[in-house]
Amino acid sequence: MSEAFTMTKEQFTEASRRVAIYGNLVLGVTAIIVLTSFILAARLAGPTPDHFHRWVESHTSEATGHLMIILFYVLFMVALVFLPLACGLCFDRRYGLRCSGCGRSVTVRCRSAEVLKTGKCCLCEQKLFDPI
Repeated sequence: MSEAFTMTKEQFTEASRRVAIYGNLVLGVTAIIVLTSFILAARLAGPTPDHFHRWVESHTSEATGHLMIILFYVLFMVALVFLPLACGLCFDRRYGLRCSGCGRSVTVRCRSAEVLKTGKCCLCEQKLFDPI
């Protein structure tokens, strides 16, 4: 771990606000990019899911076609859920604050109101700042 870092209530408030605003913006933009790319990919294959299924199956054997369709939908769901989440967590890692005791993020993993009220990390109860 790194050396003990003491933050002020103002630093925490500013970092929490920054991560909430810009992190949600990063999540939204990433989600829009993922949705747009998959919509474009589906449009290239055809106007309807049935047409997409027929197109895949006409270019492959039946079993391989079914596997490719399932893979496409699994990749779509994984990308839709995890890519925006990963971008948001990377943003928090760069601009958020971490607890000096457990090293985990206090700007994402803890409720801001609780941390401001108690002045402690919600995960390990390490004192971060004086709540007064």
